[in-house]
Amino acid sequence: MPASIFDKIRQKLKSLCISDLGKSEVDEMAFSTSFESIEDALLLTEEMKKICLFSEDFPVGFYFDMRPALKKIRIENMYLTLAEMFDLKRSLEAAKNISNFFKKQKEGDFVNFQRYISTL
Repeated sequence: MPASIFDKIRQKLKSLCISDLGKSEVDEMAFSTSFESIEDALLLTEEMKKICLFSEDFPVGFYFDMRPALKKIRIENMYLTLAEMFDLKRSLEAAKNISNFFKKQKEGDFVNFQRYISTL
């Protein structure tokens, strides 16, 4: 696939992201010819499509990119600001809500997505 077409797809995906973290993930995506990689991505996409179409209670929101703040506090005597702490709290709550969403699903539903997020 010519790079310009891939770049157009990447820009479309970025326009659909609800957070900078998602946009960063799109930036890191690369063209692949690996059958396994493509199959995994298609399975995840199909499961996310089902979630979007049929699950009204999937938690959406408060996805913050905390990497810069967490990187900052690795330095001795550096601390999170109040706003960063609040965003971290909301990010952790969002992660917990997503985990709880998957725990409530029937066994066998969204197995690829659950496998994917278990590695995060």
